[in-house]
Amino acid sequence: MKILIAITLMTLGTYIPLQAQQLGDLRWQHRILLLMDPNGSPHCQQQLGAFKPHTAAMQERDLLLFVFDGKALLDQQGEKTPMGIREVPNPAFEGVVLIGKDGGVKLRKPFPVLPEEIFERIDAMPMRKAEIRDDR
Repeated sequence: MKILIAITLMTLGTYIPLQAQQLGDLRWQHRILLLMDPNGSPHCQQQLGAFKPHTAAMQERDLLLFVFDGKALLDQQGEKTPMGIREVPNPAFEGVVLIGKDGGVKLRKPFPVLPEEIFERIDAMPMRKAEIRDDR
């Protein structure tokens, strides 16, 4: 029996309670933005900084951001999360990977990527369009 560990991730200053041991446990609840940084690139920190002013836009889109350092998934403050890394797509890739709520990879692009490009990609997704329509 799989035992879920309750964790709290800090996402751009907002606490979001999650029960997750793998990225797949977040499926249908959140979109995931992985900053893939297996080599300790300064581009990753620049990319992370580019998203800091966009807290509200990320929350509105149910977007969680994690950094993969080649060994573990880190939250935005650089703290190791208890989530496993079995589902990290192409661990040697350096750049941004956007994973949709359905668990599919929606974008894979080398650093840097403008936050607006990520938001536009999300807003073009059928599930996001339905969320916007339902919020009216």
